[in-house]
Amino acid sequence: MNVTTVPVATHVPVATHTRNNERASERQYLELPHRDKDILYCRTRPAHSATTTSIFTVGSWLGDWEYIIKGVNVGRHNLAGYQIHFWFVVDGTVWHGVQYTHQPFLCNEYYAHVYKTKRTYP
Repeated sequence: MNVTTVPVATHVPVATHTRNNERASERQYLELPHRDKDILYCRTRPAHSATTTSIFTVGSWLGDWEYIIKGVNVGRHNLAGYQIHFWFVVDGTVWHGVQYTHQPFLCNEYYAHVYKTKRTYP
């Protein structure tokens, strides 16, 4: 039995790839207040308080910037099982996010569609 070797595809160097991702993340952070919608990633952070066990945040997929989620509402969805609506504030404007999942809570490290609303936050 003859074994043939398959040539390995060349990859972008890690340093260049990371630098481009950081630039894209910074650009997304600067442009978010001027956009109407985007895709962000939800995360769960440990809270440093005796009354709260964790803090839910939404931000870039690199995790270098994020906003704290102010409110969460869980509802049923016919295909995914659950749809989770949440709200957060960017520069005084309330944003609304939706995540579709099979679990009845915000999934860690999972994307969500976010939309700017007309409401403002004091």
